[in-house]
Amino acid sequence: MLADYCWAKKRDILDAKYYHFLDGKCSSTHFIKFREHAKRSKCLPRETIVQIKTGDPDYLFEPEYVEVKRCGGICSPLLSCTPIKEKNVKTSFNVQKVNLDRTLSQCGTVEVEEHQECVCDCTVMEHHCNKKIQEYDPDECRCICKMDMAEECATMDKLWDPKECKCYCKNQHDKNNCSSMEYWHPHMCRCVRMHHENENSIPS
Repeated sequence: MLADYCWAKKRDILDAKYYHFLDGKCSSTHFIKFREHAKRSKCLPRETIVQIKTGDPDYLFEPEYVEVKRCGGICSPLLSCTPIKEKNVKTSFNVQKVNLDRTLSQCGTVEVEEHQECVCDCTVMEHHCNKKIQEYDPDECRCICKMDMAEECATMDKLWDPKECKCYCKNQHDKNNCSSMEYWHPHMCRCVRMHHENENSIPS
């Protein structure tokens, strides 16, 4: 089963060199197979190999991998197959503690999360947004910049970057012309002279 799983993962994306065209149109038999493939690729709980991790290199689990149901399948580009109902299932294992003196072996159980129901839901969710500068668009499944920030940027005669939600100076390249006694001021969009403490001191 594990070998089949690994092989399937390798062939997730079919290279163009593997397919060729048949003579004529697809038959009704072909379309029946197409529908069967589409049905099997739906977003639903399916048997998946998961690894049992201890977080401690001194402990070894046997088996190291177990088979449980996890959400998987095809959704539209903006969506991903997500669990909406889960439960923990117990599985038996043998654990070994390895140290310099001897190896201790003990039988036990571990709880593994299993998915019971799945839906195609937005890959990008509201909690992924930076609430200070972004709003969530549930129809587009994405975070967008707050409109007032873009409008404020326009009033300052600057360039707006919708990906970073930031204003940039139109003459951004001029910062490379600042001398060693100057620094680039991103709000003023120009080189500004550095102030030293002794410049403001009162001569004795």
